[in-house]
Amino acid sequence: MPIQRIPGTDIEYFLILFDETGQERFEADGTRLSDLIRARLAGQTEPVTDVFVASHGWQGDVPAAIAQYDDWIGAMAACDADRRDMARRRAGFHPLLIGLHWPSLPWGIEDFVPDDAGVLSADHDADARALALQLNDRPETLAAICRILDYADTAGTLKLPPSIEADFAAVFDASGLRTGSAAGRPGADQDGFDPQEILTQSASSEAAVGSGQTTQVLGVGDAIRDAILAPLRQLSFSKMKDRARMFGETGAHALLNAMQDAGPRAHFHLMGHSFGCIVVSGMIAGGSGMPRLRRPVDSLFLVQGALSLWAYAKDVPYAPGTPGYFRRILEQDLVQGPLVTTRSKHDTALGKFYPLGVTVKGEFLLGDELPKYGGIGAFGIQGESATVNMLIAQAYIPYDFSEGRVFNLEASEVIKNGSGLSGAHSDIAHSEVAHAFWAAAIASIANQASIRSAGTRSWEAPTDFSGGLLGGDDPPASLPTAPMPTSAPARDATQEPSRWINAEFDELHADATLERGEWYTLAFDVDLMQRSTASAAKPIQTRELFGPDDRQIVLTVQIDTEDFDVSGHIGQIRLPRTGKSVTKARFDVSPLKSGPCCMKATILKDGQFIQQIDLTFTVGQPGTTAEVATRGRSMDSIAVLQPRDLSLQIRPSPENDYECVMCGAVATCVRLPITRERLESAVMSARAELLSVVMQRDTQGRYPFQCGIDIPEQANQTALQVMARAGALLMRRLFEGPGAGEDVRAMGKVLRRLATSPRRPLRIQIVAKTMPIPWSILYMGDASGDVPLDWNNFLGMRHIVEHMPFQNPMTVTDPEIVSNAPQLSVSLNVDPNIDIQFNGDFVKSQQAYWADRAARSGLQVTARTTSDALVTALRDAQTPDQILYFYCHAVSRGLTEPGGPGASSLALIGKSLTLDDLSLRTQREAPLAGNPLVFINACESAEMSPMFYDGFVPYFIDQGARGVIGTECKTPVLFAREWAERFFDRFLAGMPLGSTVLELRREFLERHRNPLGLLYAMYCDADTMILPGLR
Repeated sequence: MPIQRIPGTDIEYFLILFDETGQERFEADGTRLSDLIRARLAGQTEPVTDVFVASHGWQGDVPAAIAQYDDWIGAMAACDADRRDMARRRAGFHPLLIGLHWPSLPWGIEDFVPDDAGVLSADHDADARALALQLNDRPETLAAICRILDYADTAGTLKLPPSIEADFAAVFDASGLRTGSAAGRPGADQDGFDPQEILTQSASSEAAVGSGQTTQVLGVGDAIRDAILAPLRQLSFSKMKDRARMFGETGAHALLNAMQDAGPRAHFHLMGHSFGCIVVSGMIAGGSGMPRLRRPVDSLFLVQGALSLWAYAKDVPYAPGTPGYFRRILEQDLVQGPLVTTRSKHDTALGKFYPLGVTVKGEFLLGDELPKYGGIGAFGIQGESATVNMLIAQAYIPYDFSEGRVFNLEASEVIKNGSGLSGAHSDIAHSEVAHAFWAAAIASIANQASIRSAGTRSWEAPTDFSGGLLGGDDPPASLPTAPMPTSAPARDATQEPSRWINAEFDELHADATLERGEWYTLAFDVDLMQRSTASAAKPIQTRELFGPDDRQIVLTVQIDTEDFDVSGHIGQIRLPRTGKSVTKARFDVSPLKSGPCCMKATILKDGQFIQQIDLTFTVGQPGTTAEVATRGRSMDSIAVLQPRDLSLQIRPSPENDYECVMCGAVATCVRLPITRERLESAVMSARAELLSVVMQRDTQGRYPFQCGIDIPEQANQTALQVMARAGALLMRRLFEGPGAGEDVRAMGKVLRRLATSPRRPLRIQIVAKTMPIPWSILYMGDASGDVPLDWNNFLGMRHIVEHMPFQNPMTVTDPEIVSNAPQLSVSLNVDPNIDIQFNGDFVKSQQAYWADRAARSGLQVTARTTSDALVTALRDAQTPDQILYFYCHAVSRGLTEPGGPGASSLALIGKSLTLDDLSLRTQREAPLAGNPLVFINACESAEMSPMFYDGFVPYFIDQGARGVIGTECKTPVLFAREWAERFFDRFLAGMPLGSTVLELRREFLERHRNPLGLLYAMYCDADTMILPGLR
């Protein structure tokens, strides 16, 4: 019976053996070791308080596993101070130690000296059989492997012949492995299997290692032969990751459940190394169809993890909207205490070998730092906001694991010994590493005490929960159906306490005097009360702050001021579901003058603008209470908002310029030295250039952008030159114009760098008042003529750009347009005279389109063609329109034009309706019931002036609309019709608004060489979508 004792000690651990299918192996006497473990856990004589479970990684035959566990557990046993601390904190501390063994020896991974006996035998039979058994024990698989091995012996070039490439493809198909899981499904986290790319990368990697190495992978001295065999090694590597996942989700998960049943009061601490991190993650999460975990584990320690850095991400940046494969562990609070990882730059197995060949056409990075595919042991866990990065501590220094959920320990100064391809991958038996595991276990005790004192439970499985899919890679086995409630029960606001966000100076009485030149600490936090000592306070309705699965949220506070010297501009408030915040956003500030001193606090959630709070302190007079003004979203709406990569909040300043706050990768606040009049002139010039593209003639005098959708190459290139010049000049006038300081220029450079970085599309949010810049046409590249122009350098051709009207409050924040309550309501507001004017069927074809959509999708379509019908609908608060679509002539007037913005008009049958007419004739008490998305598909004679914000956008927002889509200049009727039909095909199907617009712009450019998609602007939340989507 494999009960192992650490040499030289009386410490014992259980070594449970599993086979390659995840089934526990029987002992020699026919018993199972897990039965003895469960009996120990159920025993009352010496009750087990804590169970420590460890899983080894690759290269783990039984002797190797025993050696690793002896080293690891021995290192833990040597941490005397930690053992005493644990015993002091846990009454009756009595641990049970368990090591898991699963077959994890990838084919040909070990290092051998070339002169010694190598892995490969002379006739290859044993080697081929060993690999075929791992992948697929079929004769044709074995034959293909043999042909590859034979070819490797005689190859004189790294270029694979077609027949060998076909053999590699056959072996991969036989393996049953998947590809393309950016979510980090172990074994499938690669774009594809390209043997030529893998061997090329392998040869380059070997060359980089240098000739001084005395060991070679597979024990083969011939570099060409070794490189050709690299794809087989990579296949085996992926197969072992897939096996680790399968074992963790099945056999190991079942063992954990059985132990929790047997020891209901025991606490469980899991630790994995390398592939073992996949095992313990799967052990917690469970696979599809597996019974739910009985209760959360207490801590999780991932040492040099060979699983994807995005495996725990909320939203994988390379696959927006996709959670990491093991995200459910965090979402469902399956780890009650800290999740701790280690990473080391000396772990070449993960830094170089892990990503070998995973991107078929080459790796691409986020910010030159985070790859699409890479290991936790090289990059830590990424994509989780509550992550703290810290250095690994000496064994006598305590950890503070209270400020987050995930802790990435930089351990390069400790995990550093080793050579060959693996490097320091297995150099983990150190007191510093063991101390981190103890610290995680000890921190979980403090967390449990905090939960008990708050009178809440940390986690409770839903009564109908039966396990589920992780990362969406697998279809559900069989999920029970439960009736949907017709409506949620109303909640009484008095049933739960309100909470307040307080801004308060630490250790300073409310009647104290702020003095110029002195330093103070200003702290923002959330409390259950409005503290009398606070300088400012604002109530928050707590029940609306959290999404259904949120255990804790993070509010980011950014401070910008010209009246205070500030040490650090960014802070975070971590807010649990109940009680006060667990952290404060603290800022050291020093007044630069006496008298009124202003400070702006911008609050964001996941990069989304929520509110700005203006604080004005009177320096030099008694009293620290501030005058407070707020604007932006109501705080009770933030749970529905999705993350943004960059947010700009812009508003006029008293000096007749514009104040711009940037939040995201860079945080700063500047004054844009451009007056409203000069801005209007600059934007009018840019729109005039856009119009010149629409009005462009070819050599025969025809209008290519008006006569068709497909644009000739010459017309496309002419448009590129005109639009790039307009976009570049507007960019310069904003950030590099006369009077622009270094801070403004620096902001422009940051925007350029982020926009041109070779990474995923950014989600950019512009929150502005009276600054109607056509952001999508800003040209972010070099337009000097020294380098070729590129359509990809337009901000709106690569990134999602949303314009959010600056309101107080933003009343419509839920991005979902419900389509089944009972049906989606659309109004079609068109001017039939357009067909007569242009001798076409532009309106009739759109009427036919909507009639067909109504028949296919069950829409309620209301047709309006007269001005009176539109006025009647807008006057009635019960008008159900959820989409208010216009295909007509429209004009928006600027401040200096006759009639001003009030003369802006929409033209239907009867007469043109000016904005002033609409304002007078559609007055009512309540907003429109449908909170419509307004799409003004204004054609030919229509354009939105630079002062569009002073026209239709604020009018429709005030009427209860969720947003407006409009054009930047006159738009050809043919293009407007084609754009609308393709837009609604996608949008009605459930695609988010921002993705729909970006995808359409790319489609028209790439398929038709037509860039006019840049003429459409979104004055709306880019996450707006139809839910559920319609056929």
